[in-house]
Amino acid sequence: MFRKRVITSGTLLLALYNYQSLAADFCNMSFKDYPIPQTILYIDPDMDDGSLLAKAEVNTSGVKGICAPNTKSGKYASSMQSPFNTVVGSNENGNIYSSGVPGIGLQISDLQKRVNMVPYETNIRYQDLIPWETVGRTTVYFIKTGKISTGTTLKGVVAKYTLDKQNIATVTLSTNLAWTKKSCVVDPGNRNQVVPMPPTSYTVFGGVGTTGPSKNFSVTLDCDENDLPVFVSFEATTGSTGNGILNIDNTVENAAKGVAIEILNRDDSSPLIFDNEVKYHSNMEKVVSIPFVARYKKIATTVTAGTANAAMTFTINQY
Repeated sequence: MFRKRVITSGTLLLALYNYQSLAADFCNMSFKDYPIPQTILYIDPDMDDGSLLAKAEVNTSGVKGICAPNTKSGKYASSMQSPFNTVVGSNENGNIYSSGVPGIGLQISDLQKRVNMVPYETNIRYQDLIPWETVGRTTVYFIKTGKISTGTTLKGVVAKYTLDKQNIATVTLSTNLAWTKKSCVVDPGNRNQVVPMPPTSYTVFGGVGTTGPSKNFSVTLDCDENDLPVFVSFEATTGSTGNGILNIDNTVENAAKGVAIEILNRDDSSPLIFDNEVKYHSNMEKVVSIPFVARYKKIATTVTAGTANAAMTFTINQY
């Protein structure tokens, strides 16, 4: 008799997993959705492509989580969400995404670093997670990307914010936003206004804080004859070191040093406060004129002659 042996062979694989703890494992996180309360976008449809048409904001301040002492650093990330993740353009801040209305794109500020736009990633140190708190408002910027058509925006979650891939917050457009023309706009021929300053010599200045020649100018708004107010704010495009102070553009060859351009409200000679909305069009005016004075101001011990260009931009908002 022949004996048969059945021989089996195989290999037993033992997988050893190295579990790596994450910051979020040691945190008590509090997820929250932040709905944008706006229902209408007030815009100027005749603005140049790339212009900021409108903003929608929501207060996202508060504690996002409380973590145990000596927690590991966390991986923070923000991302655009469908249906708002289709790229329709770009600018110096990154990609511009579809709003659902042809000609209107959007960007949204980051929760952790508000000067950046979503998407954004960074590591957060454990010291900053005990607790982890954010301050300020999250802003959706609506940007002109081309000829604007009728219709309403999409709705849903615009952006998601996470720590170690755990959802921390979302910002949502809870309704389809319609757009309508602002009550006040700027005539297309006056959108880019140049204020020629009078020529001067560095020798006219005394000590720090003394001023030189000035120039009157105005920003004029063309308005509908209705009772809907607008809110105007000014931003120091070339930078600022205080109320009313516009820094000289130091990217220009042979730029002047030691001086700035000071902007004053002509009515009371008070310095213009940048990034501060002021209400206008309260009496159904068809024209609103905002008068200013621009003048040179010495801001350092030594003044060096050169080109003294400065710039500011203004935004008309309606709510």
